[in-house]
Parts: sequence; C-alpha cells; structure tokens
Amino acid sequence: MVYDTDYTLMIIFGAGVANFMHHQALRATFGLLCAGLTALSPLHLATATTPTPNLMVSWEDVDSLNFSTIAQNPVSPHRAKGLEILAQALQLARTINENSTAWPIPDLALLYAEIGQPERAAEVLSLGVNGFLKEIEFVAGTAAGMRSHEIIDDMALLFAKVGKSDPVFTLTAAIANKFDASYSPRYPEQIIRIFLKTMARAFFAEGQAAAALELGEKIDSQYGKFMALIGIADQPVSVAITDKALEMLQSLKLPDDGDVIVGKSQALAAIALSYTRAGAGDKAAATFSLAYDIAGTAYNEYSRITALQAIAIRYMQAEEFDRSFEIVREINPGLLISPEILAYIASQYAAYGKIEMVLQIAEIVEKSASSYQDERLRGIFAIVSTIARYGQPDRALAIANRIPIDETKIYLKEDALAVVASSFATTGKYDQAIAIASKLEPGIYQNQAWEDIALSYMQGGKFEEGAKIAQRITNKLNDRDGRLYKIALAAATGNNYDVTVKIVDKIAQKYGRQERAFGDIAIQVAQTGNDDLALKIAEKIPKNSSYRIEVFSKIAISRAKAGETAKANQIFQQSLAEAENLEDESQLSSALGAIAGAYTEICQWEKAAQLALTIPEPEWQNKLFQQMAISYARAGNADAALAMAARVTGNTAIKYSVIWELARQAAQAGNFDQAVALVPQVGDSSEQVALLVEIAAIAFAEPPKNPATTSCPNPLVPLASLAGVPN
Repeated sequence: MVYDTDYTLMIIFGAGVANFMHHQALRATFGLLCAGLTALSPLHLATATTPTPNLMVSWEDVDSLNFSTIAQNPVSPHRAKGLEILAQALQLARTINENSTAWPIPDLALLYAEIGQPERAAEVLSLGVNGFLKEIEFVAGTAAGMRSHEIIDDMALLFAKVGKSDPVFTLTAAIANKFDASYSPRYPEQIIRIFLKTMARAFFAEGQAAAALELGEKIDSQYGKFMALIGIADQPVSVAITDKALEMLQSLKLPDDGDVIVGKSQALAAIALSYTRAGAGDKAAATFSLAYDIAGTAYNEYSRITALQAIAIRYMQAEEFDRSFEIVREINPGLLISPEILAYIASQYAAYGKIEMVLQIAEIVEKSASSYQDERLRGIFAIVSTIARYGQPDRALAIANRIPIDETKIYLKEDALAVVASSFATTGKYDQAIAIASKLEPGIYQNQAWEDIALSYMQGGKFEEGAKIAQRITNKLNDRDGRLYKIALAAATGNNYDVTVKIVDKIAQKYGRQERAFGDIAIQVAQTGNDDLALKIAEKIPKNSSYRIEVFSKIAISRAKAGETAKANQIFQQSLAEAENLEDESQLSSALGAIAGAYTEICQWEKAAQLALTIPEPEWQNKLFQQMAISYARAGNADAALAMAARVTGNTAIKYSVIWELARQAAQAGNFDQAVALVPQVGDSSEQVALLVEIAAIAFAEPPKNPATTSCPNPLVPLASLAGVPN
C-alpha cells in the first residue's frame, strides 16, 4: 500500500496507530532524481547566491518547486536566449547514457514547465522512460517489494508538476512490457495500479483535475479508483469536474468487501467537500448523505467507524461543525485507533476555535474502553496538548490531572503536565507554571518545562528570573546541554552579559562544553550587530584555543560585512597576535586557516595568500586554496580562480565547481554566451545539461529590482604572493 502524503488522509486511510503521532513528510529516496524532488527548482538555482562546492548542483539545498514564478513574471529581456540555451540542453540530453549517476531529465522538464511549455516538458519526460523504469525495477526487486513506494511518490510529484498525463501512459506501457517476462503476472498490475493511483492524487494536488480523472479511469481496481478520487479534495475544482468524478464513482458496483465499501464512502465524502467549495450546496448535501448511507453498509463496526471518521473530517473541512460533531458522537472510542483519531479531530476543531467541542471530545476519550489503555492515554495527552497550545492552560490542567497513572505510561501524564506548565508560562502565569513543574519527576519532562518557563521569562525581559529557573534544570537522561544553551542564547540576544555567563558557567559545570557554548553564542550575537557583546562573550574562551581565534575571525567577518572595516581589522590583528602564541602545530594551522578563510570571505585575497605561506600543515593550505578558488570565481576572476584550483590536491572536482560558479556569475551579469562557452569544461553530458538548465533559468528569471552589490571587487590577479607555496 502506498501511504497518502496528506496528513489527515494518512490517518483516515489506515496508516496505523504508530504512524499517527509521528507522520513525516514525503521521503526523498528517488536515486536518479537526487535528494528530494520537492526541493528541485531551476528558478531557485538561478537566484542562488551560494555556489555548490560539489561537481553537481546540490538539490538538497534548493527551495520547493514553484512553477508560476517564471511563467507569471514579466517577460525577461533574455527570454529568447533562454529558449536557445534550453534547446541546446534538450539536444544534449538526448545523447545521455541513462546509466549516468547525474541524470538531468527532471530539472530540464521542470524548467520547461515553469516557462509555460508543458508539451515540451512532457517530451523531456518521455526521454527518461528507461531511467524511470530502471528505478522502478530496482524498487520492485528489493526485499520490501512494492512497499518501497518512495520512488513512485517522487515521480508523481514530478509528473504532476509538468501537468501532462501522456508520459504517465508511456511509462505504464513500458512497465507492463518490462515486468511481464521476469516477474509474476500480478507484479506489473500492482505496480501500474499503485503508480496510477499515486499519480492521480498528485495531479489533483497540483490543480490538474482533468488529467487526474483520466488517470483514475485507467485504474483496474475499484479500491484504487476510490483512493485516487479522494484527491479531489486537495484543491478547489469546478462543479463539472466534480460531477464527472461522482459519475465515475457511482458507475462502480460494490462487492462484498469492507475495504471497498470504506473506500467508496471516503471518496464520496471528498467529492461532497468539493461540491461545497464549488458552491453547489444541494449536491454537497446529497453526496454527504450518500457517503453516510454507504458507511452504514460496512460489514463490521471497525470498517463503519473508519468511514465515519473520514466523513466527520470532511464535514468539518466544509465548516459544517454541528453535523461533523454528530458523527463524532457515533464513533465508538473503544476501537483500537479511535482515541487518537478523535484527538486529531479535536485538534482540527481547535484550529477553527471550537474549544467547547474539543472539551466534549476529551470527555468521550476519557470514557473510552480501558482494553486499549495505551491508545486512550495517548489520545488524552494529544487533546491536552491541543487545548494548552490554544491558550487554555486551566482547562488543559483539569484534563491532565485526570490522566490515570499507568506504570508503563506514566510519562504521558508527566509530558502532559509539562505542556500545561509551558502554556501557563507563555500566557504570563509564571506562579502556576512553576508550581506544576516543581511537582514533576526530575528528568526530561521537568527539564522541558523549566526550559520553556525560563525562555518565557527571557522573552519578557526578566533575565534574572529566567536564570534562576535555568538553575533548576538537572542533568538527567542524557539531556545534554541544548536546553541551557538556548536559554543562554536568549539572554545574550537580549543583551544581558551577566546572565549569559551565569548560564554558560552552569553548562561548564554539568557538561564541560563551556568553550563551544561561548563561541557559538558570540558568533550568533555578532550576526545581530552587537559586536561589543559578541567580543565580550568570546573573551571567555581560553586563549590557548584555536577555536577562540576561529570565533574572533567570524566576528570580524560580520563587522567587515557591516562596513565596519576598522573594527574588523582590529579583531584580525588581535587574532593574529594570539595565533603566534600557539605552540601546537595543528592548533596553529587551524587558527591561521580560520583567519585566512575569513580574509577570503571578505575578499581580502592578498592577506589570505600571505597567510597561506605560514600555515604549517598542507591539509589546511589545501582547504584555503579551495575556498580562495571559489571566492575568486564568485568575483568573476576566471584566471585567478582556475590558477588557485590548480593548486588544490586530492580534489579533482574543485575545477568543475569553479567553472560552474564562473558560468553562473557570467549568466547573472547577462553574459550568456560567455557562460555557455564554459559548459563543455564541466564533466560529462549530464553535468553539462544541468549547468545549461541553470543558465537558462537565469535567463528566464525576472531581473531583480534592487540588484545586490557584492562586497568583492573584481580583483587583479594577486597571485604573486603565492610564489613558493607548494603545489
């Protein structure tokens, strides 16, 4: 079964109790699509300011997809050039060996979709059929078999973003041919069914409702059709589309199968919600009624309640709260999953401001059958958390106090009371918060309460009170120093040096990591512009530490970027003087490397180059050369960047990174021919296509209204000072 990516529907459609409270977003394990299709955006790459240090673009660092950003912008003055570059990329993509580890089909297709050419995007996807098929074959051959569904989830996102269903059918035909010979007869059917269902849901979510219905019609399983049609609730659709979905659903005859009955009821509820959103109230009412009637035909109580849960949530999403709550009252909370489902429904009511309904659900859960004590306790805890989060700590406390103490689940009551204590603190009722926290057992939940109370004090400017609370945090259950660090940072950003030192000293007493805490806090304070306090905090780091010099160097960077050159130079000079006193060669290399790296970041290459001559260990020199090579490339100095890259040993990819950055800088400056001319120097055809796509994306992007200016001038080649540095 492929789990639904929507949080609500995942719960409704039988994802299981264990997943209910710990749902994670769509996982990204699609190998050839790199890490995270939801994080693959050529437009973002066009506007990114930080170059990737690797051979290929690092998709993990890219923001989520947004196809409208280019298509809806005013026509770029470089649009014609962008189309020309994309044509080059497409021509080159046709020659790629699909065994390549860097497969550029996805980003090429997505950029075509972004510029409003879905037909061309679909053509690109068709080029990738063999690659997609290879990934599906890999998943199907794993021990988990079709349960390893992440690849299909990721492909669904890609195909739906492109918005064309033709490549989906091309791929399903290829799947049928691929698996018939070497797998059991049911395998291709299973793969295609799951594939189409997931695709349909993704197409609905992307507003491609007509294509989603087309895909749903091809599913050979009634239950699969129902699961696909549920996606109609993901986005508003027209009455005509909803009529077509209802017609498709009603044409199916129900077998004597509990899952199919539940699925049809759930799909009808989703269609009813779509009618509501489209303003077709009469059709919505009739369809809701039909969903309810079909739920009543379920062959056992569990199936009926599963269907009713879905209907209740759809009524709630339609803002028909009274009817929704009537159905909630029908749900028998003695069944396995019901208490937690009810808690989820309660959280949705709270989001709509229906706190009284939340309290009534709490009573239902509290009175639920004791045969499923674990689920009941978790449900109560979830409701307490919901009520507390919505600013009702008194009411939450009353429920938390009624949670029975179960020997194996005592932590749930402790956790609930800690949440309530935090809620009292955030509402300014510190006495009540402290009284509750004081009664908790020493350990993780009490520490969480103390942390929240201390932070609330800090945020309210009551630093001494916050410090006193911080002193109560105990070293239990390997709680480490994260809580105290956050409190110390809150004091520092509030410009209270004494309290900061007091809390960090407590970190030193308990965990022995005082040096790192002072340094990290100093760096963050410097970034807020409060360099005096940052320096004062950094002075607490022992002088025989290279880390101290690293911290001072980062503070100097902040000052230099803020335009305080004299202050930055003063910090650099102090750092250099302290580095001279380091006797350990490794410490000295680390310290000098940090200073030289800081000089490089603010484009003082000559000073960085001079320091490179004094670094004892080649490893640190090598790191500096890499940093300088990229820095030169960012500034557009190709000769200096490539010369510095040539000095790097043991990393052949650095040259590609430099060329990639040079091409990006040229494109951003409008020199597209110069950027394209660099492409053949980057790796194989796959890397070259990816770079062409990025250059094209820059051409399509709307020029910034207030272009950022770089703090780095285009340098002359200051390499003379590197004479004598070993290659």
